[in-house]
Amino acid sequence: MCPLLLRDAGRLLLSLALCYYKAVRSRWVGLGHGPPIAPGPAGLTYLSIPWTPTRHPLLTPMTMKKVKIFTDGCCKGNPGPGGYGCIIKYNGQVKEFKGAEKDTTNNIMELYAAVFALEQLKEPCEVELTTDSQYLVKGMTEWIGGWMKKGWKTSSGQPVKNKTLWQDLHRLSGIHRISWVWVRGHNGHPENERCDELANEAMAFL
Repeated sequence: MCPLLLRDAGRLLLSLALCYYKAVRSRWVGLGHGPPIAPGPAGLTYLSIPWTPTRHPLLTPMTMKKVKIFTDGCCKGNPGPGGYGCIIKYNGQVKEFKGAEKDTTNNIMELYAAVFALEQLKEPCEVELTTDSQYLVKGMTEWIGGWMKKGWKTSSGQPVKNKTLWQDLHRLSGIHRISWVWVRGHNGHPENERCDELANEAMAFL
């Protein structure tokens, strides 16, 4: 082959490699598998999903921002009017969010609170998400893998309820490294109590 052609081909390959490197630097996805149970503070059930970045070569848990999220949902009547509340803490800053729906369920509000809070993050983060919903924690750490293998069906063959929200959570757990922490509701946990207040405040405005 002509030396000039070899030189041009080499330049083309180098250009393609640089484009690929830039692309993977700008976007990455982490995948979770699990759920091992990790020791946590007294009174907490602390479950974490091991996470491995699949794209960004410089992204590690040591370089990710560490964020704490607290969520809660409520519903009057179930189904009926409901609300959700979220708190996001990062680097000494605290943000609160709340919202409501006229016709919903408690489980929907619990799931949506987590989705909403995670979607406020502008980049992949190491997240500790605390909730009083066992439905949310067990769904993300025990059940979701089986649901997906069965085509979003339960062990009894029934369609998974709130499928769209579970799919959103699965997508977000692929972006962030999330530890799911369960606390007992209405048990004096400051952030959990505040999220409950936010959810009820939002519901009262309906």
